[in-house]
Amino acid sequence: MWTEAPGGDVQEWPSEDGPKVLCYLNLRDKRYDLVWQALKKQGANVLVISLSNVPRACEAARGWGITVIKKPVQLNLLMRNCHAVVAHGGMGLTSMALHAGKPVLILPEHMEQAILAYRLSRQGLALGTIRRKDKVLLTKKIDQLLNDEELRHRTFGFSLRYSTYKPDVAVEKVVSMLTSSA
Repeated sequence: MWTEAPGGDVQEWPSEDGPKVLCYLNLRDKRYDLVWQALKKQGANVLVISLSNVPRACEAARGWGITVIKKPVQLNLLMRNCHAVVAHGGMGLTSMALHAGKPVLILPEHMEQAILAYRLSRQGLALGTIRRKDKVLLTKKIDQLLNDEELRHRTFGFSLRYSTYKPDVAVEKVVSMLTSSA
């Protein structure tokens, strides 16, 4: 289940060339400079959404020519128009990306996210890594994320298979169940 954040701003993609990569990260660890470097090496048009308010990390990303947004935004339109997603592996955002048919690179921060990364990577629906500060590995994963046609084919197939699924229906069912038993 996922829902669009209430009150999120409409955000346009930066007017740059290259594959659009949506990053939804908290920017609290040092591996992100390697991610930015690998994405820029691939010529990606990167938009980072980071609500964690880590000014140094945001400035470091901007130093790579990356747009960083530090407030809630509407993700549906961005998700539909992106080429790929980089995130921590939260269930909602990962589900939203797969439902939209977008390949995901998961950089987990805790065990549940690592388990999701492992399970989705075993199914060929996402890429994951838990190693810290491994430039070779991150460069390889970014290359796969942007250029692996098999990964793109599998995520697109997943989105087609579940195209009739509407998350707001699931939310309504859960709310109904909770309120009827109260």
